[in-house]
Amino acid sequence: MQRYWAQILAGKSPVRAAMNVMLAESGEWGGRILDVGGIGEPPPSYRGSFRLAEGSEVVTVNIDPGSKPTMVADAAALPVADASFDNAWCLNTLEHVRTPDSVIREIFRVLKPGSRLVLFTPFLVRVHGHPQDFFRYTDAALRDMCVRAGFMDIEIRLAHGSPFMAAVSQIQPVLPRFLFVLSASLASSFDLVVGRIRPWTRSAWPLGFLVTCRKPA
Repeated sequence: MQRYWAQILAGKSPVRAAMNVMLAESGEWGGRILDVGGIGEPPPSYRGSFRLAEGSEVVTVNIDPGSKPTMVADAAALPVADASFDNAWCLNTLEHVRTPDSVIREIFRVLKPGSRLVLFTPFLVRVHGHPQDFFRYTDAALRDMCVRAGFMDIEIRLAHGSPFMAAVSQIQPVLPRFLFVLSASLASSFDLVVGRIRPWTRSAWPLGFLVTCRKPA
């Protein structure tokens, strides 16, 4: 919780702060890692949340050359051989692709047996480009796509889910930082009270979902 609020104080959005904390708790990542939708230079801020093994290599793929990825390619048609990567990340990307099922299947194809995928996608967030914003996904939709692609050991974690923090998150871009931090603190307190009275509200307004899963060995 301290790590989460440290990021809020630094100006991170509630959804990004929650994502970074969950990534830090996802264990060690090593080998050749495919970062689907990742940025080459400068490295994206979420990179610092991962615990990377010594000697690991992160290969970024992005359809936008301006992102300076390792590979410029469509994530739905990756120009690499089967079983080329030890692990994969797909963070804040799936909402920007036209054929999400194809992207998940491609990630499955290029992973070695037993490899892991971590996927994050926002839900209650403002419309944003890069270059287009197409979809939002529920936890049920994400699980279904991963199952149909062939993944197993699927775990889905909620990035918040309560009404007041969801509301504050929507207006954060127009608030001065001090007012956002104050609003987030109050929202967290209100959500705690409401959650005790109406427990179902704790997961009814998700800001996003983090999925971890594995390709069968």
